[in-house]
Amino acid sequence: MKELEWPSPFTRIGPAFPNESDAHGGNCDELHHGRSGLGVWCLNADGLLEDCSGTSFAAPLLSREAAIAFLELQRACAPGTRIYAATVKAFLALAAVPYPTKTRMRKLSERTLGFGKTTADRIANPTAESAVFIWQGLVQHSDDIVRINVPIPREWLDTADQPRLRIACAWDTPVNSAARSRWGCRKMSVKLRPGAYGDALDGSRAKHPIHPLWVRQFDLDRERLAAQQIKSPPETWTLEVAYEQSADYLPSMEFAPQQRVGLALELFDAAEEGTSPQAAVQALPIAATLIRLSQSAVPIAVPIKVRGR
Repeated sequence: MKELEWPSPFTRIGPAFPNESDAHGGNCDELHHGRSGLGVWCLNADGLLEDCSGTSFAAPLLSREAAIAFLELQRACAPGTRIYAATVKAFLALAAVPYPTKTRMRKLSERTLGFGKTTADRIANPTAESAVFIWQGLVQHSDDIVRINVPIPREWLDTADQPRLRIACAWDTPVNSAARSRWGCRKMSVKLRPGAYGDALDGSRAKHPIHPLWVRQFDLDRERLAAQQIKSPPETWTLEVAYEQSADYLPSMEFAPQQRVGLALELFDAAEEGTSPQAAVQALPIAATLIRLSQSAVPIAVPIKVRGR
């Protein structure tokens, strides 16, 4: 409370748990018993401090940005298609600005599941320094692989000093309280290939790969591509999206094998005076078609079935 813009003292740190939505309101412990010293203090109408129930004052601010993102992205959907919650989560994670790491808060920041402070303003007012692509779709089964064409202009790769590709992936996974250490029953994997049959490019690891929201980064500079035997990078790369079963489902429920997934990708130059990829992307013949989000081939009408006992 004494440090400006520090996270709430009730910010969840460490691995996520299936009962994350049941977290205490600040004035109770994990067993929902009152304890002195906890709680959220704020000013009432009389200007006096009082203990108020609530998990965090950041929650309504993040909900506001999510609501704006839903409205803005829905305009890019074809008739009959709705924006996925996973797509909004992926974009907000990509647009997040990390908290400062050169302060005494650094150790805490490294242990949180959060990505920093985010905003939906970049949808209506995109930055000129990078190019962002958004995709959403269905993975039909754990044996299914979805291949997405990602335009990465060769002209920009040749002129950028430190070309990078960031990928934020989000999905709504079934959970099982018997697998607390794994959190989700499904784990999404994304592989970037220079073409349909090229070797997958190495990238950074996800901070929490089992958690249903992660961000990875791929180094696309010439030395890195040459080290992976990519001498002539293509104009269109292939992104392979699939999921695997990481834990058993809850025995009392049946889940459809289809999996919704949302992706947000960003091309940027990490150099101090980097080259923007915007002009090169807009010059591609495919650019005129990158105005609509894909439509689900098979809608999920009832994603969860509850068995009778």
